[in-house]
Amino acid sequence: CAKDSGSEIQKINLSEKKIEYCRGDRECMQDVTTPIGRCVINDDMKEILETFRTVDHYVMGAPVYMMHVNAIMKTFLERLYPLVRYPDEPGPPYSRRDDGKMKNAVLVVTMGAPKDWAESIAESTKDAMETILTLEGVAITDTILGTKGQLVPNTIEDQEETLKKAYEAGVKLVSS
Repeated sequence: CAKDSGSEIQKINLSEKKIEYCRGDRECMQDVTTPIGRCVINDDMKEILETFRTVDHYVMGAPVYMMHVNAIMKTFLERLYPLVRYPDEPGPPYSRRDDGKMKNAVLVVTMGAPKDWAESIAESTKDAMETILTLEGVAITDTILGTKGQLVPNTIEDQEETLKKAYEAGVKLVSS
């Protein structure tokens, strides 16, 4: 759908990147002189944060491991803090984006659990991604749940309904 519309696609596979854990120093969130998207840790997040700041839309996916977002995605989400301002005074954090454009995202959650209980388990993974993106001023347009219905490695190619929903979500995303 994105290619069909002529959109450019940038794929980032987090498992292929060197992403260190957040140190929680909050310099990136509280020091107003720190440029948006800057972190003191020198790893692949520097490039990822710049990409994250400049793209128009996101499709963010994560598998569910042990009933929650997997470790790679959790680390990534925590390292998105340089895109958020957390004031010293009381009040909630807010987006530091300076482009004034609303960004949209589609979330994809995959797991091998049976579909009848996968939706409730997938909720915590969806919530983890959605909470951070919402702080950054990103609207979630759709969430796709991919599940084979059994606890074995699988592919999604044979799930016609899920693929159709994913395609439609993509069309909606690139047209927003």
